[in-house]
Parts: sequence; structure tokens; C-alpha cells
Amino acid sequence: MNVDPATYEATIAYLTQPNHSGGIEAPFDVPHLLVALLHDAEWLPAPEMFDTLPFHLNDRQRHWLHQVATLAASRDDASIIGTLDEASYHAQKAQRFGAHNPERMDVPFWIFMVQRRWNAYQARRQFDRAYRERMEAFSARRAREEAGEVLEPEPAVCFFYGPPVWCFDRFGMALARLPDGRVLWIAGEHEDYYDPDFCIYNDVIVIDTNLRVTIYGYPRDVFPPTDFHTATLVGEDIYLIGNLGYSDDHRPGETQVFMLDSGTLAITSVATSGTLPGWISRHRATYDPASHAIIVRGGQVVTGRGRAARLRENQATYRLDLATHTWSRQRGGRTRSPPR
Repeated sequence: MNVDPATYEATIAYLTQPNHSGGIEAPFDVPHLLVALLHDAEWLPAPEMFDTLPFHLNDRQRHWLHQVATLAASRDDASIIGTLDEASYHAQKAQRFGAHNPERMDVPFWIFMVQRRWNAYQARRQFDRAYRERMEAFSARRAREEAGEVLEPEPAVCFFYGPPVWCFDRFGMALARLPDGRVLWIAGEHEDYYDPDFCIYNDVIVIDTNLRVTIYGYPRDVFPPTDFHTATLVGEDIYLIGNLGYSDDHRPGETQVFMLDSGTLAITSVATSGTLPGWISRHRATYDPASHAIIVRGGQVVTGRGRAARLRENQATYRLDLATHTWSRQRGGRTRSPPR
């Protein structure tokens, strides 16, 4: 499932997955839902709601909300932002690959970015003085031009942006929800290729039932930068299927498949055979317990390399047999067996 981690709609989708008993939120889901609800500023309740809210609660629930409000009021944005300084930002802002499979990435700035849901631009404006001054000067010049002032041509200055700033604001991130209440956000990309903060990630971000954030990195040759893939939970394993990725990483005709162990969080490559979907992304994947297989539908497939590379719509349905790791293609409800 590919969703934006910061929206109310995404949280509702994650809570109502088919494997979620009755579609009813489990107790450990409440903090995740509360954070998502509050994060969506358009949803914030009108003051009139507070007049009737107490009538819907019992004493235990009121006490819980009082504790939440008290703890929330103990911090404000300025004090939270103040836990990081510019030197820490510059030292920790860049993406880096893990040295082990997995490596726990104890990087305070990264955890801050997950908790705050900031994008890379917001972090640059807050912590990078040179960047902030450049943006403020640009805005001031634009305002003078719009006011009709005739200005001298702006001198050509090559501004060094540095490496992309690590952030949790991503497209094509896959989500896996575990029975123990942990939520795993897997890889994804930030912005497009022309943006200085464009980056495709290869990490796993875990948010547990106490809203603690733990980030795991991987060597590039173990788990390459991946986006617009799917994450399908089968028992204790999560199958990661597909990837758009960087253009240099495209392998037309092949299909990227990895298995993520939900206990150890180690990632292993899965060698598959048969009639493969190809270099697929933006697809849907569902587990069929009756046949112990993952069914892949829709999405786009990369054909060609370099300047000849193209994206075509996937019109077929594919089945990955998890007992043999063999792909087959289905048409009209029938399965086409791979050639012998």
C-alpha cells in the first residue's frame, strides 16, 4: 500500500485494511489516529465541539485526555525546535546508507523530521542560515519588482545547496501494519529529479505503539533506493515488490522482490522465475491465503533503457507463488504457466 504518512485519510486507510478485524481500531491504533487527526489542520474541531465533547466521555477517558493536554502543553514548537541547532543539522541532514542489515540509525535530526512531519524545505529554512538569507533576499527582490521598481539585473551567483536534506515527506512510500501495533514506513522518494532535495530512500521507519520512532538503514547492495513499491504482510514476512528507482537502476524485464523480516527487520533479496511483470511500480499487491500467493495488478512497467526508456500501463494480472517464488500471468481468470 502506498500512502502519505501525514494525512488523516492515510491513517483511516491503514486502520481499515482487510486484515484488520472488523475494521475497528485496536487500542494501540488510537495514538496514531490522534496524531494524524490533529496533523490535518482542516479537520481541527470547531470550538463548539468542546461544549458537547464531555457528554460523550466517561471519567477515565476525560482523565486520559487531561493527561494528554497537560503533557502537550509542557512543550511548544520553539522549545522542540530548540533541541536541534544549526551545527547538528549540517552534521546530520544528509541521507546515508546503513553499514549492516539492518543498522539502527540513531540520528536525532532524522527522528525530529519524522515527528514533525517537516519537508526538506522547512528544515532548510529553519536551520540553514545561508539558505534562509538567500530565500529572504529573493522574496524581498520579488516584492520590489511586483511593486513596479526597476532593479539592476541580479548577479549570477551559484548557490551551493549541498546534499538533499533527509525527510519523511515522501511519495511512493509503502506501509506495513504489524499485529503487535508497529507501523513500518518503507523507503519512498522526496520531490522530483530537478529539486535539490530529490532523494530516493532505502530505509525502514518504525513507529511503535508508544509513538517512538526507530529508523533502520541498509547497505545499498542489500536494499537499493526504492519507491512506488508495495509491502504485503504474509505471516511474519513482508514482501516488498516493485520499484521505480533511479533511472540508472532500472532493469527492464526483471522484477524487484525483497523480503523484510518483521522481527529482525533484516531484508533479503528474493530470486523469482517464471513470467515476470517486469520493472513494475505504482501497482497493487494483495495476499491470497487460499493459494499462498501474492496477486499483482495495475501499475506501470519500464521498458527500454536510457533515452529509450518508457513507462507503459500494466494491463495484466500476475501471481507470485510463495512456495516456489514463481510468477505466472493471468488473463480472463486463467493462469498462463511460465514456459518450460
